[in-house]
Amino acid sequence: GAVLGRKVVSSGSVGRAASAARGVGRSSKEASDVGRAEENVEALAAQLAALESQITAEAEAIATRLDPTDETLETVTFKPKKTNIQVRAVVLAWAPITKTAWGGDSPAWK
Repeated sequence: GAVLGRKVVSSGSVGRAASAARGVGRSSKEASDVGRAEENVEALAAQLAALESQITAEAEAIATRLDPTDETLETVTFKPKKTNIQVRAVVLAWAPITKTAWGGDSPAWK
């Protein structure tokens, strides 16, 4: 600009320079934000892996501790009492049968 006779410093050139400086500042901030985000992702992935291994270990310990084949079973006998018996319904069921020629029984509904 100064070689061709234009002013070196004008309000337009100052504005463009300031805008370019802000753009450089934003891009460097965004680059650092990306770097921090990648570090956070790596840290969270490591935490997730640690928690998954801890959960797996605890689940295996519980499964071992509560193995049903290791339980000892004992027989318990309950004697019913007449006071605990209640008749709710009296039902009559009837299935008609007929005598066959050979002397056997056959259902009458067939």
